[in-house]
Amino acid sequence: MFRKKKKQKLDPKKIKRIDFINYLGIDEITDDIVILKDGVMFAVLRIKPIHFERLNEKNQEKVTSAYRRWIESLKYPVQIVARTVNDELNEQISIFKSTTEKDIKDRNEDFKESLSKFREFSDWIKIYSEKTKPKRLFYLVIPYFPVYNSDSELKKRKDYILSVKKLNKRVVESKKLLEDTGVKIRRLSDEQLKNFYESYFKMHFV
Repeated sequence: MFRKKKKQKLDPKKIKRIDFINYLGIDEITDDIVILKDGVMFAVLRIKPIHFERLNEKNQEKVTSAYRRWIESLKYPVQIVARTVNDELNEQISIFKSTTEKDIKDRNEDFKESLSKFREFSDWIKIYSEKTKPKRLFYLVIPYFPVYNSDSELKKRKDYILSVKKLNKRVVESKKLLEDTGVKIRRLSDEQLKNFYESYFKMHFV
């Protein structure tokens, strides 16, 4: 009888960043934009929500009106992403702890008291991180579907620049209208976008 081979688990630590990107069908991340292999490009905005239920009736009406104006302004599809994440601090704490302990010992001084206090502190941080409740994060994905009508590299470059301008205009318009509701919005940079997609494999943010 033939034994079935056990499937090897994916170890994110052994996979290069570019592998994550290719696996998700992303061609490039540049200019704070994600470009898919089919040419579609989009921006991702991190949104910090407000406590709507804590507002008085007048302010609730103001927020609702501002949100309605944003909805009515949309002439293209958008995606609202909500996700739950945990702060994974144990690995970072372990690295920091071992490095700091070595530094203390290398000083050739009476380090016992300092080392003891540091260990108490790092143990407290570890317990705190384990008890911390998962966070809810919200994102707005704004796309643009460019059309390239020429095989000329120069013309493609011009089309790309024009597409970036149109996408950025959408971002600015949505950001302005949504900020009228009271929420805080921050557009993800290239590095933040890469970490954002990698976090789905690592299950925590670096």
